[in-house]
Order: sequence, then structure tokens, then C-alpha cells
Amino acid sequence: MSSIELEEIVVMGKVLVPYGVNGWVKVYSFTEKLESFLTYKKLYLSKDQKNWLEIKIKEIKLHGKTIIAKFSEIADRTQAETYKDYLIGVPKDYLPQLNEDQYYWNDLIGFEVLNLQNVSFGLVDTYIETGANDVIVVKGDKERLIPYTPMTVLKVDTIEDKIIVDWDESF
Repeated sequence: MSSIELEEIVVMGKVLVPYGVNGWVKVYSFTEKLESFLTYKKLYLSKDQKNWLEIKIKEIKLHGKTIIAKFSEIADRTQAETYKDYLIGVPKDYLPQLNEDQYYWNDLIGFEVLNLQNVSFGLVDTYIETGANDVIVVKGDKERLIPYTPMTVLKVDTIEDKIIVDWDESF
């Protein structure tokens, strides 16, 4: 596997744990539809979201609410263990083109988050899926967890890289 720097990678999921002894891994998908993973023949893995390793999919299957995958470069459970918690991504140009008012979660990483009083909470660092609704993790003077709901997130400005939220600064 070779390591390359790719700026336009969209994170699609995460390697959870090895699955069995033959190098399979269990994958948690960040995608809306698990089946979207089945369309890619190669993916990229990264521990730091800066350096990405190209990896070829040998076989991939849906397994309940997760995915199990066999990559050509991973021969056994010991090798699979070294990729635990690695992020899985694809080049952005592999993904469907979106309308002007749509965006991928990845596009919002680094956006400034402000409340209605124009108080800056910091920048979007990542997301958490809770089942009930997604949560944006904002890092600034402190870390804030803000529900990504229509009542809370009022505007996403992809021109100015800002998100306006109805959220009290004391939270």
C-alpha cells in the first residue's frame, strides 16, 4: 500500500474491528445507505485524515447494520487489527454531484459556528450519529455538542463557510 496526500477525500466510514481470522474487517458506515459502499472497487484508509492509503476491495458484504470487508492488502486477523479505527474514504469525484443547496457532511468540517447573537463557538470538528439525530462537534474555547436539527441549525452558508445555530453560549 502506498501513502498519498489527498485533500478531496470524503470520509465514508470507519474500520471497527477484525472480523474472523482471514483478514476481514467490520466497517461502520457514515453513509445514508449502506449499499453505497458496494459500488466502490478501491477505497482509501487514514488514521489522521491527511495521509491516505489506497486499498483494493476484494469482497464486501452487508452484515446487519454494519459492513464486513476483505481488502486485498490484508491477509490475516493480525494485519486487520492494525487498521482498527482507521477512517475509510473515497475521492469526492466518485460521489454523485449534488444540487447547489446540498452538501456532504465532510464539506462542513472547518466551518465556523455562530449563534443568533453572533457569538462564535469555534469550528466544526466532526459529527456524532446518535440515532435520534446527528450532532455536530464544535471546537473553540470549549468543545460543544450541538444537535443537527432544523430547530437548532438555522442556516448553512457554503459561500462564507459558516453555520448559524439557535444555541445558547452557556451550553
